[in-house]
Amino acid sequence: MRTSNYGYNTFLIFLVFLEVSSSSSTYSSVSTSEKRTVSFNETIVSPGNVYELGLLPTDLNWYLGIWHKEDIFKQFIWVANRDKPFSISTGTLKFSENNLVLSDKDNSHVWSANMNRGGVRSPMVAELLDNGNFVVKDSNNDEVLWQTFDYPTDTLLPEMKLGRDKKTGINKVLTSWHPDDPSRIGYSLQVKNQAGLFELSVCGQDTSKCFYRSDPWDGRRFGDIPLDFSLNYVSPNWTRNVEDSNFTFLMTGQNNNSILTMEGRLPQILTWEPERMMWSLSWHPLDFYSKYQICGPNSYSSRTTTFSVCTCIKGFDPAFHENWSLRDWRGGCERTTRLNCTGDHFLQLKNMKLPDTKDVTVDMVIGKKNCEKRCLRDCDCTAYAYVTILKGHAGCVMWTGALNDFQNYSVGGRDLYVKVAAAIDHGNTA
Repeated sequence: MRTSNYGYNTFLIFLVFLEVSSSSSTYSSVSTSEKRTVSFNETIVSPGNVYELGLLPTDLNWYLGIWHKEDIFKQFIWVANRDKPFSISTGTLKFSENNLVLSDKDNSHVWSANMNRGGVRSPMVAELLDNGNFVVKDSNNDEVLWQTFDYPTDTLLPEMKLGRDKKTGINKVLTSWHPDDPSRIGYSLQVKNQAGLFELSVCGQDTSKCFYRSDPWDGRRFGDIPLDFSLNYVSPNWTRNVEDSNFTFLMTGQNNNSILTMEGRLPQILTWEPERMMWSLSWHPLDFYSKYQICGPNSYSSRTTTFSVCTCIKGFDPAFHENWSLRDWRGGCERTTRLNCTGDHFLQLKNMKLPDTKDVTVDMVIGKKNCEKRCLRDCDCTAYAYVTILKGHAGCVMWTGALNDFQNYSVGGRDLYVKVAAAIDHGNTA
């Protein structure tokens, strides 16, 4: 969530007051026949005075955005002209050529809703709702023609969805603001479908450079996110057909005092505190143990170990002992005894975050016993897990090659079965 400098830079605010009238004006909507001046003190407010839309400054530029009306820091929960800010503090919001547009003092369009109505022309109205959704509706029948909930920026509000919309093809992601230039894309939080496993990931513009990966959805939660949040705030939706498997999750309205937002490289949950008139941090996943691939191949992070953040799987040793002793775990671990595809067996690791699912095979048909047999017969299979993938649907997940980015939890997690040579004791080690 981007914090406007409005809450901090008193000198800038003083300059703003010299530019515009000190009186404050609010509107409830914009109709086809109207145009509204918007600024930091001329705004559109939702009917219950919950959210507000107007212009606010960030780093000497001005953005059209939405914020909680009582928020003393004016933190944006949605921004329109992110890649084309104003240099002045006033703009005009109006309908032009069957589209909602934001114009500057020269009547140049700096943002539009990009509505495609074909040849249909009817009166429209734009209004801000109490759930934070800014909508354009057909005045004749109240049909929603466009809404900000379909175009999230860096914040997910209750009733919003994250994931691919099969109807429109739009993949709804949250993207943080770059600290130096808001028009540049920072890090994106999105739902990824890895062979039918659904997980959250945070990556940069180069999607090969990721910072965080959640445990896959298990029917109730993403493993890293607190269970009470998953149960009370998130309603999953899974679509599966011959063409595609698709997963979205919906922030429910049951506890609409919390939001999911991106700040830099971090997804985080914020909760509204009316007494303090601000959002406060409730959760974020960042610690040294959950950073993406903090441990190299075939080693996992654990808070329960005393001398090292990373631990080799039993039957593996550090690939570079000197680096390992210097707390450089990137080289990971290698087998002490190679597999020979005859007499190999499985080592059970409990309470695990599943390894990186980039190249997994998922079989939703076979049961647990057959999952084990299939991995044992396949000489390329290095590990398997039989897990709940979505509510009422379990599946066999199989890995080939090295295991990356996995973690041992103190509670929760799944059972992971790693294939080891016959000479390795298969007792539980995690």
